[in-house]
Amino acid sequence: MMQDSILENAMDVSMQAPVRVDPDALRDKPVQQLQTFLREIARFYPEIPAIIPDNIFGPETTQSVYAFQAKFNLPANGEVDQATWDAIYNVYVTIAHSMSAPRSIAPFVNAGVEIGEEGEEDKIYLVQVMLRHLGRQYVNLTVLAVSGRYDAATREAVCRFQQLSRLPVTGMVDKATWDEITDLYNASRCNPTQ
Repeated sequence: MMQDSILENAMDVSMQAPVRVDPDALRDKPVQQLQTFLREIARFYPEIPAIIPDNIFGPETTQSVYAFQAKFNLPANGEVDQATWDAIYNVYVTIAHSMSAPRSIAPFVNAGVEIGEEGEEDKIYLVQVMLRHLGRQYVNLTVLAVSGRYDAATREAVCRFQQLSRLPVTGMVDKATWDEITDLYNASRCNPTQ
């Protein structure tokens, strides 16, 4: 299947994120949009010549389209018909999607909510997982058991984290505490100390 091979190839190349292009922003410039997509695709497929988007469908664009068509088993003539456009767009979107950051979660409906109350087991579980990971990374934090209950050990771990982060020590996970925990968690996942 074409999309599976696109994704496999996209994962094997440079981990630099592609330029995110809003197709609507280039709607009045279809050649420039085509060139921008081809330029990003060329970063992942060296057999497709990289072009500079100049909004002119010249020999370089024709050559890049031809190479794309040959690579993806389309009739190779250097012209952009609907099948070629759809394939270029789908490859670009697949690459952009595969290289984008994963979506985050938002456990707070509003900034006034605190985690540590009854009925917040799913959010407590998330806090415990992050604090457990941080406890394994940093010697001044304890490795917390994950239970889904806001028990004394969880409250103590939250207080310790708040103290070390110079946040008000309440033992409750408000938005500021959540942000600090997730920021440190994300940073440690990207750059583990162990």
